[in-house]
Amino acid sequence: MRPLRVGEALARHPASTRHVLAPGGAPLGTSGAVPRGSRRLGEVRALRQEDRAEWDVLWEGYLAFYGASLAPETTEATWGRLLDPGAPMFGRVAVDVEGRLLGFAHALAHEGTWTTTSQCYLEDLFVDPNARGVGAGRTLIEDLLALCRARGWSRLYWHTQAGNAPARRLYDAYSTADDMVRYRVGVH
Repeated sequence: MRPLRVGEALARHPASTRHVLAPGGAPLGTSGAVPRGSRRLGEVRALRQEDRAEWDVLWEGYLAFYGASLAPETTEATWGRLLDPGAPMFGRVAVDVEGRLLGFAHALAHEGTWTTTSQCYLEDLFVDPNARGVGAGRTLIEDLLALCRARGWSRLYWHTQAGNAPARRLYDAYSTADDMVRYRVGVH
C-alpha cells in the first residue's frame, strides 16, 4: 500500500472536502474503508524526515479540528524545528503495526521559575479520528512521561479547549484541570 499524500486528506473534519484513502484506494468513511479503531498500535518513536507526507495529513487534520489555518512558511518552520536536534521542540509519533502514522505529539522542554529542572510542555496532541480507540493518544502521553523521567524533567503539562470532552476524558486520567486562565497577546 502506498503512503497517504498531502491533498488526500481530510474527510475527517466536517469542513473538509478532501479524503484520506484507505487500503484499496477508497476514501475513509466509504465502502472499503478502515473502520474506526481497527488499526493496531505498533510503537511510539521520534518523528523522522520520511514521515513528512503522513505528518502533513495529520497536521492539516489538527488545524482543521481547531478551525485554524497557518501560512505555509509557519508549517515549514514547525516541521524544521521538530526535526532539529538542537531545538527544544521535538515530535513523537504513534505508528500502527504497518508503520503508518496514527498520531503525533509535539512538545518542548524548557526551564521554569518554579522548578529547578526543566519541564515539558505538550503543545500539540492529535490522533487520526479513524485511528482513535486503539490507545494512541494515551501511549503518546505515556511516552512523554517516560521521556520526562529519563531526562530528569520535573513535569509534563498541556492545555486543551474546555469543550474538548473526548480529549478531556483522557487527560482527566492523568490530572485534574487547574483554575489557570490563559491570555495571549499578539505582538506582530
